[in-house]
Amino acid sequence: MNTTQSFLVARWIRDDILPTDTETNTYQSYQQTIADLDRCVAQFELLRSSLDKSLSSEAVLQAIRDFETITTFIKRLSGYAELWIAEDTQNPHAQACATLIDIVITKATNKTLFFPLWWKNLPEDVAASILGDIPQYAYWLRQMRSAVIHTLPEPVEQAINLKNSTGVTALRALYDAITSRYSFTLEADGQIHHLTDSGIWGYASHPDPAVRDRAFVELYRVYSQDASLLGRIYFTLVQDWYQEYIELRRYSSPLAVRNQMNDIPDALIETLFRVCRTNTPLFHRYFRLKARWLGMERMRRCDLAAPIITKKQSYTWKQAVEMTLATFESFDPLFYQLAHRIFQANHVDSEVRSGKRRGCWCLDFGPTITPWVQIDFNGRVDDIAALIHEFGHAIHGMLAEHQSVLQYAPSIPLAEVGALFCELLFADHLLQQTHDPEVRIGLRFKQLNDSFAFLHRQIYFTFFECTAHDLIQQGASIDDVAQAYLDTVREEFGDTIDIPDAMRWEWTLIFHLFHYPFYMYSYAFGQLLALALYQQYRQEGNSFKDRFFEILRAGSSDHPVAILSKAGVNIADPLFWQGGYDVIQIMLEDIEQIPIP
Repeated sequence: MNTTQSFLVARWIRDDILPTDTETNTYQSYQQTIADLDRCVAQFELLRSSLDKSLSSEAVLQAIRDFETITTFIKRLSGYAELWIAEDTQNPHAQACATLIDIVITKATNKTLFFPLWWKNLPEDVAASILGDIPQYAYWLRQMRSAVIHTLPEPVEQAINLKNSTGVTALRALYDAITSRYSFTLEADGQIHHLTDSGIWGYASHPDPAVRDRAFVELYRVYSQDASLLGRIYFTLVQDWYQEYIELRRYSSPLAVRNQMNDIPDALIETLFRVCRTNTPLFHRYFRLKARWLGMERMRRCDLAAPIITKKQSYTWKQAVEMTLATFESFDPLFYQLAHRIFQANHVDSEVRSGKRRGCWCLDFGPTITPWVQIDFNGRVDDIAALIHEFGHAIHGMLAEHQSVLQYAPSIPLAEVGALFCELLFADHLLQQTHDPEVRIGLRFKQLNDSFAFLHRQIYFTFFECTAHDLIQQGASIDDVAQAYLDTVREEFGDTIDIPDAMRWEWTLIFHLFHYPFYMYSYAFGQLLALALYQQYRQEGNSFKDRFFEILRAGSSDHPVAILSKAGVNIADPLFWQGGYDVIQIMLEDIEQIPIP
């Protein structure tokens, strides 16, 4: 690493996605990009009059390339706005930028909507002939046609785009603006701390059980004060999802919408759910074991992330960068090079500050653009794991840079595979670098904690989501939905965890519930898949890499089932999913053999 700035906790640089003049000269700073987009859209609109079933494959190919150019402009504009608003959700200039860009993109989308609608409604024989002539875009084109039964007439589709611009998009921005302003007060280590959301979550793994308890009491207190407001936002988002996708587009269920977007058959997801539910007792067994290690008869909610070994370890950002690069270098030189590229571009926002959008995530706006990563770095090993997870997303995208912008971003379940695989790399790297027996025990417990967090918690969030969507359509109240959440977590934990009544409002904290309906089963999908692939890597060594890289390089150039099948993975087989749980069981059995001090 030859850039000192990479070792500093800092905001990212966003100037390389679009040129920026000043923070107050918002429109002029990317006026040229908007003008370029408008010009391309106007030229593309001339195609409308020539669209019929006799259009040649060469003309369709040129139209797709023009559509790619428009999509690239849209991604750059939306990316710039998203990066800026993520830096500070309270910044009025960033808010104005996001509003302007949303208007520009909605107009461009509506003006070009005629082309995908034309393609969807072509006779099958004509479409098949064109697909044979331009196989490089075959998956994107086939995927569009697969949604034809859920497609509405052009004026209705345009109205929905306008509705989304001023409706759900605005509501999600409002949720972010409200929750990013929250401040939490906590007494810990002899001091009174005033914390952001990410700051108070850091105390979930504090060695003092009383501090952990106070942290969760404060967390639930702050969110519950706005429960009716946050609940109303959620109810409106759910109603919008139902009205558009069930009533207008005629999907069979709210969950089926996400399955279609992910291009995963409903039956396959039902199989995943069954296998996960069947293995719930495995995590109950783990919770009982952890309670004994903590000297408790039964854990509380605030003890889930409690450290088994209380040796306090804090890391500098310089150490975090070095550990991240070392983890990737230990796996493959290409992973190291791609991670190094992100740091050198200064595309990481690691500061903890008020107003910053909550959470850790990767923003990837298409091939040729180095992705951006956001985390809140508090010096914990979990922060480094989160950094490596998000770098896994970024590396996944960078490996697919040769794909078209239309077939670049992987299906959401596949998008989690690379990230979760990288977390497993990090866990093994830590174990190899650590010789202290107590620390190694703590790391083994952390591996099981992480498996639970990415696997079972996410599946039960999805179970709750299905219940909540049904209840809201039946006229349930916010209190009814809160009770349903409490019922769901009681099934999830059984009698192994004391569930406080205040936990009924925990769902209002969950970012993905508001922003990405039914996204969270993708974490479970990705975790089980990553565990199975990582087991293959341990057994095969370097010979495994080509198969794994093929999955990552595919982007969204084929069906997820087909991409995995080429790598020798059959996700339709329940035994495959069970194989991931078998790896977790082995991890648990290893810990069970260690004498409890």
